[in-house]
Amino acid sequence: MTRFYELCRTLSDLVFPRLCPACNRHLSVEDETLCRICWLAMIDITKSEYCPLCGTPVGPHLLNIRGCPSCPNIKIQYEAMVRTGLYASPLKEMILNYKYHHMQRLDQPLGSILASAIQGQSWCRELDALIPVPVTWFDRLKYRYFPVGLLASCVGKKLSIPALPLLKVRGKKQRQMELPESKRPANVRSVFHLAKHANVKGKTLCIIDDVATTCSTLREVARTLKKGGAGHVYAAVLAKTDPRKSIY
Repeated sequence: MTRFYELCRTLSDLVFPRLCPACNRHLSVEDETLCRICWLAMIDITKSEYCPLCGTPVGPHLLNIRGCPSCPNIKIQYEAMVRTGLYASPLKEMILNYKYHHMQRLDQPLGSILASAIQGQSWCRELDALIPVPVTWFDRLKYRYFPVGLLASCVGKKLSIPALPLLKVRGKKQRQMELPESKRPANVRSVFHLAKHANVKGKTLCIIDDVATTCSTLREVARTLKKGGAGHVYAAVLAKTDPRKSIY
């Protein structure tokens, strides 16, 4: 059966060549999701040390129980966050293709690496549910689907944890990526609301999102969940932008 599968895959690749979703190079029979060059680059951007509260890349000598030097100045509503890597190639290209070029098949590889990142945390076994960051109906129409919701569902299946869309967003004026960092907190303040059927009292929850820049969205979602009675809230994102580099 294995040889038959390999033969079918080889013939399929000849007729419909598979391309790396990050660089568009042709994938060989041995390649799974990414080409070898992109896999090596992925390893490089996922191994860097970062602050467990804001995800910013930082050396261990700058960390303490309150996070990195920037964290004490910000009221962080969640207990800790995890991210798979920096928002850089090839992870950046995979996320952009997933969200804006309708490559929904990338939910599996992206979901796998995020699930692995969460699984490596001491608090993973405590989780009662995963909560995807909601988007407006306008964004749903633009994406043609709910990228973060699909990602959370994939992660949930791999970790055997339910992914629950318990939040709605109302009153958000602009997309975060369209604003400078200084205006992002105000743009999401009080725009997230628990659905009427939601019951998060005493629950341990993990917020799921694709990219974090200032973490304003994560903090506001966590505040909403805590206000609703959640016991502990954590956060997990695919990528964190490097403040020293451009975002998009």
